[in-house]
Amino acid sequence: MNFVRINGIAIVLGLSLFGTAVNAQEGSTSAMPRQHVSSGPPREIVHNSLNRIPDPFAVPLPGDSQFVMGYQSQYASGGPQTFLRLKSKHTAPELMSWYEQTLRSIGWNCNNVKPSGTNSNSILTATKFGGTCVITFASDVSQGSTVMISYSQPRGENR
Repeated sequence: MNFVRINGIAIVLGLSLFGTAVNAQEGSTSAMPRQHVSSGPPREIVHNSLNRIPDPFAVPLPGDSQFVMGYQSQYASGGPQTFLRLKSKHTAPELMSWYEQTLRSIGWNCNNVKPSGTNSNSILTATKFGGTCVITFASDVSQGSTVMISYSQPRGENR
């Protein structure tokens, strides 16, 4: 499974074990191979707090981005992950449009999730060369927007 951490919350991106669990519950003896299920959460082996935006950083940033906080983590399985929290004077819809256009123009595949119900956050996901980026946009009427970026690099790459 691949995990992306957003503000301390892991979001499961791969659900490959779901079919195995359903077959096991139904007593099925289908040809689906058994998969080893590891116990517990992913094991973090390195965690570094950041005091500025990493340079280089694979995800482009708008010119008015102000660094708030960030960290980089490495887990026993998977590639390194970088989390950034930024502030911008622009609105969340303006930023989402900018990121979607900019990322697509440099070869990223993008999908956006519009806010629904009482959730006012918008989320943009993007992939390129095995890397995954999840960007969450939260508007603050008096102060612009907060942008949270979680970038998971492919294993063995340093970008």
